Amino acid sequence: MHHLHALIRGVVLPEFRVIYVPVPKAACTTLLWLIADAAGLDSQRFAKSPAPEVAPALTVHDLNLWPKSHRMRDRGEGWLREASNDPEWLLFSVVRDPLPRVWSAWQSKLLLREPTFIWRFGEADWFPRVPFSAQGVVEDFRRFVRTLTRGEPLFEGHWHPQNELLQPSVFNYAHIGRVEALPDTIALLTERGLPCADSMARPGRENRAPLSFHPSVIDGDLSARISEFYAVDCETFGYAGSGDEQGATWADFSDWMDRTEAAIPALRDIVQRNVRVGQLSGTLQGRPDWVVHWPKVESRRSASTLRESK
Repeated sequence: MHHLHALIRGVVLPEFRVIYVPVPKAACTTLLWLIADAAGLDSQRFAKSPAPEVAPALTVHDLNLWPKSHRMRDRGEGWLREASNDPEWLLFSVVRDPLPRVWSAWQSKLLLREPTFIWRFGEADWFPRVPFSAQGVVEDFRRFVRTLTRGEPLFEGHWHPQNELLQPSVFNYAHIGRVEALPDTIALLTERGLPCADSMARPGRENRAPLSFHPSVIDGDLSARISEFYAVDCETFGYAGSGDEQGATWADFSDWMDRTEAAIPALRDIVQRNVRVGQLSGTLQGRPDWVVHWPKVESRRSASTLRESK
């Protein structure tokens, strides 16, 4: 059933015979803008989106604003199967090391409280607290990983295994690139005739998480559990499952904790802005049940932490 992701979220460039299936948190915002630019769809078109996106760059994900001719959902599974086996078409996607990907997804969607994710998951006992310390951030992420890996019904594309989203055994991808080697994918699209250089040079076309990944945010038994959860991704796409695919030299974890501690005030500011976007969206769409109140969001915090910075 997960092959529906390709049918629902895929975008098509008929003039270039290119099909892109986005994988959430795998450079998909950047690549969607690249496809939109090649299709002649400018930012003003997406600025009209009523979706509760928290940054202009994210409005490109509103497929309701893409022409029907450029949406996979208006073509159907039979067409995609046929196109994927046609050598004149390029069906491609890009994946990411599973551990940095799930960290980025949890951080940007849950910790920083994007409105849609508050509405969907905000009452869950694993939903993270508003960030108040580096230790609290790590504890809440580990609680999420425990919930995810024990089989709780948390289906959501941002942390779902990429193999199940793409279904490469069902569709014949000409190219599945990696975030860690994104220039290779850009070079392929450039050869195809897409104006990649111009698109990539435009600012504000990515969705970066403010906190970098460190392998030590997953420790002990969690490391084995998360590796097992994403084992098929690692086998299919050639990842080691350690989060160490970028050849990075990891700083001491205590240094990472210090940097995260210093970032807490900025994270809290982002949370407040995101909650406000949710309030406005709920009000404008006439959905009072969507109007998220800051005191409610803070309810998981202790009274002493609530008094912080007052």
